[in-house]
Amino acid sequence: MTDTIKDILIELKRIKKATPNYPNHICGKVALIAGKVGRISSLSVIDKYRNIPTKEAMIKSAKKTAAECIRFIESLEKE
Repeated sequence: MTDTIKDILIELKRIKKATPNYPNHICGKVALIAGKVGRISSLSVIDKYRNIPTKEAMIKSAKKTAAECIRFIESLEKE
């Protein structure tokens, strides 16, 4: 298993513990993912137009996004 996958699974455990009251409705679930994607988007703009390196922050945010997507898929599979 790669370090990236391990990091994502660790993040998945962390978010499940930090936010145990996961939304029951699809819009709330998707909004959580959209918020994470928005963070990556903001970082990319900062990197490109302000010339401030954000590669490490984007990687961290992408791993958080991947974990949120896994949580979303798991919740749909339980329905």
